[in-house]
Amino acid sequence: MLQLQACRSGSGAETLSTQEMIGECRTLFVAGYETSASVITWAMFLLASYPRWQEMVREEVVREYPACCRHQPPPFDTLGKLKLLDMLLLETLRLYGPITFLQRKTGWDTVLASMKVPKGTMMSIPLLMLHRDKEVWGPDADEFNPMRFQNGVSVDTKLSRSLLAFSYGPRVCAGQNFAMVEVQIVIATILRSFSFSLSPTYVHKPSNFVTLLPRYGLPLVVRNLQQLTTG
Repeated sequence: MLQLQACRSGSGAETLSTQEMIGECRTLFVAGYETSASVITWAMFLLASYPRWQEMVREEVVREYPACCRHQPPPFDTLGKLKLLDMLLLETLRLYGPITFLQRKTGWDTVLASMKVPKGTMMSIPLLMLHRDKEVWGPDADEFNPMRFQNGVSVDTKLSRSLLAFSYGPRVCAGQNFAMVEVQIVIATILRSFSFSLSPTYVHKPSNFVTLLPRYGLPLVVRNLQQLTTG
């Protein structure tokens, strides 16, 4: 957005072409909207599929989220206390990350696993395979287990380099912290007021559109907890 602002006509800077403007807008839309929507969708799916975890995370949100502020987004300092929610979201990114692969072009000749890779080679990293690799994540790699992140990812270098939902290194997603805060706020706000379970009509078929999404949507049975309490 800052680049677009700097390159607007009359600013004195070199302006972007129409195609460059379209490319920037597409990037903003995909990276700033579709990815967050995908994470929220799959987090809701996992919470609906594992009601015990839904209840545990809800209890944490209610405990840390002041009742007086329930009609407002949770304060920023509250988000840092939602450890179970953070673990749930990291496991969501591992099992159902919005981006299914990364592509990188080699900047110089290199050797990977005894294979010579010349400069300029386009390489793809299959994130779905990496995130379920039993050599990295253990024998339960295909299972939902947020407890694997109870110490976070920064403490364990092996995990931090294996969870690539936001990429890694100098090309890491610049908006990852904002995206996580955005998703935390949405999920915490929903959990505070609603409980939900999967609809009998749900068909589990993850499909890669622009991002990874349920092919037939995510129908839920939703209950208003505030009405149940007052009723």
